[in-house]
Amino acid sequence: MIRMLSAGIGIALVAGSASAAFVGIDIREDKTIDPMAEMTADPGGLGLRVFNFYALFDGPGEIGNTGNGVNKVLSVGQDSSADSFGINMSDGANDGASFYQELGFAGDLPPNPALIGVFPEIGLDSYVGLGNKTAAPGTDSTAVDPDFSFTADRVFGGWFNSGGDNGQNVASELDSKFAVFIGQFTTLGLDDGVQLGSFQGGTPAGGGEDGDFTFASDIFDGEFNVFTQQENGGALVQKITFEKIPTPSALAVFGVAGLAAGRRRRSA
Repeated sequence: MIRMLSAGIGIALVAGSASAAFVGIDIREDKTIDPMAEMTADPGGLGLRVFNFYALFDGPGEIGNTGNGVNKVLSVGQDSSADSFGINMSDGANDGASFYQELGFAGDLPPNPALIGVFPEIGLDSYVGLGNKTAAPGTDSTAVDPDFSFTADRVFGGWFNSGGDNGQNVASELDSKFAVFIGQFTTLGLDDGVQLGSFQGGTPAGGGEDGDFTFASDIFDGEFNVFTQQENGGALVQKITFEKIPTPSALAVFGVAGLAAGRRRRSA
């Protein structure tokens, strides 16, 4: 059963046909890390990598123009029975890796930019948000569920926009795409050479069915849901599942199998 991760805002799931507004997720690795901030965050030289997650849409978000607006993220989190999201440690991979958590001034939500100016390592923290990468005190309406938590290498529970139709969580332009920031996850101690991977595509929610998308990665695994706005005020559930990048040998086997299947179809 799907658990809505939006405590206090009363979102209802509504079956029906969906516009193809949600088109997937984009994960971007930050390659411009402040060296001094990195030294503070990773004094042991384990290796620090910063990943920013975005929900992607096919156009800009609307605030209340039709129903409750479209192209926006209501909440993010997991089914009650789903695997949590976190660092891939299958088959001994990334043994000992963890999320970086700045324990001085940062928390689970977007950090204060004024503090980053004084303590730049705060900008490397792992945290969640909807729309804002940073926010001054009192300006961000992201909230977390009561059971939300980071462990060393997993994320449990969900986060949502508690500000109603305030526009914080609507898609805006990002390098020719339309995106909503949903979280930053910074890792320490990943294996050398592991790849972020890429979005593989999928089928958006609609007709009473959940959306189903995959992202191939050697760094992340598990799954989470992105709850998006439907024009009539309901929500659509878009499930994102992280799968390990196939090995070259597996891809070769797949290629041979695909070729054989093609021959069978042509000879039929």
